[in-house]
Amino acid sequence: MYELQIEQGAERDLKNLKKASHEEFQRAVSRISALRDVPGPVGARKIVGSKNDWRLRIGNYRVIYEIDDRQ
Repeated sequence: MYELQIEQGAERDLKNLKKASHEEFQRAVSRISALRDVPGPVGARKIVGSKNDWRLRIGNYRVIYEIDDRQ
């Protein structure tokens, strides 16, 4: 299992999303939480030119994240 760390800017964006659309917020939190168990789910794409950075589309939003296999 991987550890999730959410940056302050991302946390602020999630709070704003919760205010705007609770349904999309729940979907985003669910997909982000699932990254703990499966860090490279179907639909995730490696960012070209980066060693550990990935992106995942969740509806109209994009989650950028890093997988650190050393920890």
